[in-house]
Amino acid sequence: MIEGDYGAQKPKGKNVWELVELLNIYSRKIRSYNNTARFYGTDEKLFLSEAHTIHHIGEHQGISMNDLADVTQRTKGSTSTMVDSLIKRGLVTKRKDAEDQRRVQLQLTEKGQLIYQYHEQLDRENYSSISDQSSNLSDEDLIVANKVVKQVIRKLFDN
Repeated sequence: MIEGDYGAQKPKGKNVWELVELLNIYSRKIRSYNNTARFYGTDEKLFLSEAHTIHHIGEHQGISMNDLADVTQRTKGSTSTMVDSLIKRGLVTKRKDAEDQRRVQLQLTEKGQLIYQYHEQLDRENYSSISDQSSNLSDEDLIVANKVVKQVIRKLFDN
């Protein structure tokens, strides 16, 4: 049982309070997870943001720095700093676009590809685990849960 679990019959105000508390717990756990470097199938320790950057480059081999910044929702400066770090560690390469010399294309090295594949496998396992854990929920329950999460995200982050 989760601390503060009042059961299904509590008044709406307490349900909202519990939702806020659960979101706070989730936020703290995600922050902790993001701030812990770990191995992704190689001898290279990476933070989740680095693994996700590798994931995006792996999904879109030849992606430009600007497009990578857009898809990761980071500034061009922070994206460039991260990519430079990944290049120094031998995980990513960059080269000039043959058609537009101003454009830099990013690609994974062999080691970067291993990390990408490992991360893909982790994503599949996480999806399977979440799917198993939510198997007792109806489609309607999941629709409502998704709606609530989307509303919270919109309220907190869309300006």
